[in-house]
Amino acid sequence: MLSPWDDYLIHQTADPIDMVENDDPRWFDRLYFGIHDRDGKFLLVTGLGNYPNTGVMDGYVAAVHNQVQHNLRLSRKPAGERGNTQLGPLFFKIIEPHKRWALELGENPSGILFSLEYRNRPVPYMVRKVVYPPRGEQPTGFSHFFQPGRFSGSVSIGDSKFVGDFPGSRDRSWGVRAAVERMGIHFWIQVQFSSFCISLYYSEDRNHNVTYLDGAVFPDGGAPVPIVDLRHKVSFDRGDREHTGAELIVVDSKGQEFRLHSRQLSRGIYLQGAGYGGWHGQDRGQYHVEHEEWDTGQPDFFKSLGFPMYDQLAEFEYKEEKSTGIFEAGFSRSPAFQYKAHL
Repeated sequence: MLSPWDDYLIHQTADPIDMVENDDPRWFDRLYFGIHDRDGKFLLVTGLGNYPNTGVMDGYVAAVHNQVQHNLRLSRKPAGERGNTQLGPLFFKIIEPHKRWALELGENPSGILFSLEYRNRPVPYMVRKVVYPPRGEQPTGFSHFFQPGRFSGSVSIGDSKFVGDFPGSRDRSWGVRAAVERMGIHFWIQVQFSSFCISLYYSEDRNHNVTYLDGAVFPDGGAPVPIVDLRHKVSFDRGDREHTGAELIVVDSKGQEFRLHSRQLSRGIYLQGAGYGGWHGQDRGQYHVEHEEWDTGQPDFFKSLGFPMYDQLAEFEYKEEKSTGIFEAGFSRSPAFQYKAHL
């Protein structure tokens, strides 16, 4: 049970570092990066997760361009040393904690390649722990922080290559995340404007009660200002519970209101392609790779997927300024659930 990390003075319990707080097989330690261009031509998400209780490490890359979603999923067991953040051609490296990361994806069958360096814009923001009440099981929850930033380098998706400086975000989370069947609404929004950023996490249950809200407005040169209220009115044009636009009012702890309008720029990224919804943490042998391409323009394609969450490439407008960002959303597919605006 000992690892090289046990030689360092970093323990917070009486157990070795590789032992986590409980034996739940879903317990994860995960990183995520979301990258997009300013013109709305592509969105790419990638991440890596370690599952100490199952000995599995897995990772993913999903990218959407020209209405085609490219998916790559990788897994190995044993996971190896907790500090090892390379999985086949996918590699992440901390250059400077909380400030700089290197991201690489080498040759693989998905048609996606990238070589990027992440640099932070504001400091990271730690939201309060997400805790789910027990339902015949032990309570579950996870810790979470996010951090807007910039990515410099190159991204290739199929025959298209993008080189430059791209906005985006990263986040870190660890613990146990409950199943989405408890969800009514889920929002995770990341957008950067010229003088500030907004990052937030919001959820409602199926009875329209707000179950979680946390996040911050990050003014350039200033400390993060916590978000205390979110009002929303989303638009659905196709009847498949994938929204195409939204009116949002974000209120910070100083009482300032940010009235945002969002517009969908592309369908996807459907997070089932990134392994969410049951793929993560499963034992697939010593080394496993799988990939596919999805035509997101097919009628009823989103309805055919089992997992109802997506990272949407969106245009956000605040006053007269427009910017691209990520609007992650999910809406319950229960026939009894009907969306209700709060604006």
